[in-house]
Amino acid sequence: MPGVRSVRRRAAARAPLPRSHHRTAPVVGITLVAGLVLGSALPVDGDPPPRIPLASEGAAHSWALGETAGNAGNAVTTGGSTDAAVVGRDVAVPTGTSPTFLPGTRVIDPGAGADPRVVAAAHEEAQRQRAWVAAGRIPGTATATAAAATTTTAAAADTPHAALARAAMLDLYVATHTPDGAVHPPLAAPTGAWRYVWPRDAAFVAVALARTGHAGDAVQVLEFFGDVPVTPTGYHARYRPDGSPVGDGRSAQLDGAGWLLWASGEVVASLDDGDDDGDGDGEDGLTTQDALTRLADVVGTSGDLLLAATDRPGHLPPPSSDYWELRETRLTLGTATPVLAGLAALGDLREFAGHDGDATAARERHARVRTAVVDAFGPRWPREVGGRERDAALAFALPPFQDEALPGAEAAWRLIARGMARPAGGLAPGEGWREPGHSWTPQTTLDALAAAATGDPPRAEQRLDWLARHTTATGSIPEKVTPDGAAAQVAPLVWSSALVVLTLDELARAQELDGARPAPAVAPPAPDAADAPR
Repeated sequence: MPGVRSVRRRAAARAPLPRSHHRTAPVVGITLVAGLVLGSALPVDGDPPPRIPLASEGAAHSWALGETAGNAGNAVTTGGSTDAAVVGRDVAVPTGTSPTFLPGTRVIDPGAGADPRVVAAAHEEAQRQRAWVAAGRIPGTATATAAAATTTTAAAADTPHAALARAAMLDLYVATHTPDGAVHPPLAAPTGAWRYVWPRDAAFVAVALARTGHAGDAVQVLEFFGDVPVTPTGYHARYRPDGSPVGDGRSAQLDGAGWLLWASGEVVASLDDGDDDGDGDGEDGLTTQDALTRLADVVGTSGDLLLAATDRPGHLPPPSSDYWELRETRLTLGTATPVLAGLAALGDLREFAGHDGDATAARERHARVRTAVVDAFGPRWPREVGGRERDAALAFALPPFQDEALPGAEAAWRLIARGMARPAGGLAPGEGWREPGHSWTPQTTLDALAAAATGDPPRAEQRLDWLARHTTATGSIPEKVTPDGAAAQVAPLVWSSALVVLTLDELARAQELDGARPAPAVAPPAPDAADAPR
């Protein structure tokens, strides 16, 4: 698991990340939704579903004159009457459109003929976005300067995936910031049934932010989960931006507690390993102690959930809904491995907080659960205890989620791509996934991240090449890709955006450790044709 220990081991190869400031503000935002909106329906038996359309090309911020009533949370009045305020909004880019953005941003250009106040507000926010990107790092690019962030083509020293990295970082900014720069937890995607906060997705976003020099923002994302309702068996599957659970019948998901602990460990570690003078002040102007204090509630709640779930004979956690979001009767790898990663992080976080006795207890529980998980799932590592088919959660049994690959898991992971391959060249969530046509970008990118973290850069880069060829008109990563290679469902999906950033960060760390390695060229996409299955 890549908590304090594993990140410390890699710290020597990393330069300290630049500082950036962070702001605290309430969650606000309005979405303009265009196109067909579909829920994340699970596959059903019988004939394959029809082709899934794309509900949005991307997400952006837009400024215009508008009524302030009902929009005061993200309206900025620059003068004049209150019924002609300048209002900034979160918008979903309609399908089939490609708006003009101000350079290096996700701010829609209001045009030369717009009200001067609107133009000024849009350009002010554009500069805020550029400054945010420049204050951190963009993995896969030569530098994290403002100049690098605003170029429209990759510089000579950039990797072939620099454009993908820049787009992912800007999408993460829009997902976690209001038009006036306040930080809020990320919605999974900008439209329809995705306009909620998933603990799992938010945890990955927080780690991506911390890894790129925005630890203050990462802490604010995770703080949200310290003050939301939980069940005795885990966090709710989804939350509204106000923190209330979405009562749609989905089961509580124990893996959320594991992911939030893993993310908290990564965020705290990013502060510790970026400090050269030993004063505890990390990359984002945030001290380790400050971060621990602010994350105490989410760490305490998540830790209690995992310790209670594994305080049973054999120490395996009980069956729980995982990222497949099904009601499970047998323990799945998608629950067991995040629980394991979370317990490892809990020990590190308790040690950082000076609670040595509690840290020892957490590590002892982690050791028992690790033994139980290896015994239950090894050596084949199927999706569920006693099953045969594997799924993408095998990546969670490997670095960067575990300190080292669980016994036999890496060998099993290297065999899963064939059974999960889809016609367009990406992967399905698992070998037993019933819908046969669509590639899923989160699972494809998870495969890339596992490859990058286990010393297989060619496999990681192949997956990134594929993703780069299947972005939307705005450069965002969709949730799915149709059999003929078209973007589908919704974009951007923040889980996929975060995974791209983490994969490129892992590749950069590997290069720093192993020495400079020439980056492979990206093959140009075949026009109007699906990629051959891999």
